[in-house]
Amino acid sequence: QIVDRIKELPKKATIYLYAPVVRGRKGEYKKEILNYKKRGFRKIKIDETLYDIENVPELNKKVKHDISILVDRIVLNSSLGNRLAEGIETAVNLANGLIFVEYEDETLPKKFRKIEKLIFSTKFACPESGFTIEEIEPRLFSFNSPFGACEECEGIGVKLNVDPNLVIPNERKSIADGAIEPWAKTTTLYYAQTLASLAKHYDFSLDEKWNKLSKKIKDVILYGSDDEEIKFSYDDGYEKYSHKKTFEGVINNLERRYLETDSDWKREEIAQYQSDTKCERCNGYRLKDEALCVKIDGLHISEVTQKSILDAAEWFKNLNNKLDKRQIKIAEHILKEINE
Repeated sequence: QIVDRIKELPKKATIYLYAPVVRGRKGEYKKEILNYKKRGFRKIKIDETLYDIENVPELNKKVKHDISILVDRIVLNSSLGNRLAEGIETAVNLANGLIFVEYEDETLPKKFRKIEKLIFSTKFACPESGFTIEEIEPRLFSFNSPFGACEECEGIGVKLNVDPNLVIPNERKSIADGAIEPWAKTTTLYYAQTLASLAKHYDFSLDEKWNKLSKKIKDVILYGSDDEEIKFSYDDGYEKYSHKKTFEGVINNLERRYLETDSDWKREEIAQYQSDTKCERCNGYRLKDEALCVKIDGLHISEVTQKSILDAAEWFKNLNNKLDKRQIKIAEHILKEINE
């Protein structure tokens, strides 16, 4: 059906098949983008801007992003063969059943042309948000099943992240005295000179105790300068040089190096500054989005199972007063078993 609908577009139209792999989610997605690069994709659209996958800008992990992989660029004509169908199959496999199609009607004069966008899904889906859900079945509600487990934490409920309390174990130390432990241990001058440039730009002292620094300065050091560019000056013993750039932050630096390195000892070194934190995707409930979106009387399965036995029994008894006739008919045998 998707192939047939696309073939109805104006002849000789150039169409772009996109797999929307991220929609309105926060993160840097370095690992994911690297994976798409390894799989041979060359173009990627991030927040409506198309990039060569080799030259993707650093993403702000605190900002929501839309990321789509350009799967193929096709001119509609009679010699398509299986290329269109294969491109669609690749896109829906990448994006969990969703595909964006952009096209321009080249039969129109240039001044009247505009990019048109179509959204298709092979599953039950919201065309605006792209959220899809497969057939609801018992395995969807089990975090021990790959069909139900949160895709971010793999059903564990927590993720291993760099912990600021381990990065700054002693807040009474100054930066000059080694408050930022992972950077203080290194023998290279690069990190010391980076911090000196930050101190000059934001007008703070490296001799000030960490607990005396303002929240703004602490956030910049740990999480980065966002879009603000800073002049960094370095001296490697052979030459002096400087350049302006944004600062990624100590925590982001450690997380990036942990993901990018192939060295086991480097991973072990960085791992000592990591701890388990509640998964932001599932909020510690361990289930994927689709399972947590299925609710009865406003509660999903994990919220019900967290109730005490007495509270849960009361909740099930009161359901008959909350459900309509059709819902009661569907649930009557299950509710009877539970309540008896």
